[in-house]
Order: sequence, then structure tokens, then C-alpha cells
Amino acid sequence: RGAGSNITPIRGVNKDEYSLFFLPEPLSIFTKPKVEFLILELAKTYFPSHSALEVSHKIIQRYFNPATVTTNEQYRDAAVKMQTDFQFIFPTILATRHSATKSSYAPQYLYEFTYRATNTNKPAWAGVPHASEL
Repeated sequence: RGAGSNITPIRGVNKDEYSLFFLPEPLSIFTKPKVEFLILELAKTYFPSHSALEVSHKIIQRYFNPATVTTNEQYRDAAVKMQTDFQFIFPTILATRHSATKSSYAPQYLYEFTYRATNTNKPAWAGVPHASEL
């Protein structure tokens, strides 16, 4: 029993968290070879005990379907989704699950923030980026 065991945690993510980090990037960086390199590095980092090539192939199938992802804009949008999942959503879910398994912990709450403010200065493709809920 920790000192915070009676505190109810509320964790949340924004729908397009990672778009904030891609805002300063030129559209020209979102090419198939550059995104495939990013995916390979992601596979090595998050799945070190698996074949990076096999994992990267599965990531490409999940986020970068060659039949639908062909333009730089589509690669950017898919990269935002992938990075949001890996950098924000998955860790938040894992932390919530871990806390929920501790019998002394209070109930767990998890939310996804999806509202895009009408007065935002971010481009439409950015959706609901990191810190939009503030």
C-alpha cells in the first residue's frame, strides 16, 4: 500500500498527439524510404527480442497499406497515427493496466480527447495534437 493508493488516477491521450512534433517538419520528409527507416528504428527500439524486419513489415501492414498510402500527405498522416500509438496511447494503456492490477489502487480512468477547437492555429491535418486539451 503506497501513500497514493487511494488517489483515483485519470490518464488521457489526444487523438493525434504526435502531430505536434511533426508540425515544423517539411512535407518532403514523409517519403516511403524515410518512413520505412523510421519504422525499422521503431521496431528495434520497441521489440528488441524480435526480428526488426518482421516487426517493421507488420507495422507497415497496419499503418502504411501500400494500396492506400501513396502520397507524402498520406505518409505523414499514417506516421502521426503510428507515433501517437507507440509514444502515447500504448504507454498510457500499459500504465493504466499495471495500476489496475494492484488491488490496493483506486479505480482507473482513461480518456481519449478528440475535440478539435474551432479557434486553433494548427493546420487541419494536425487534428487534435498534444496539449490540445489545455
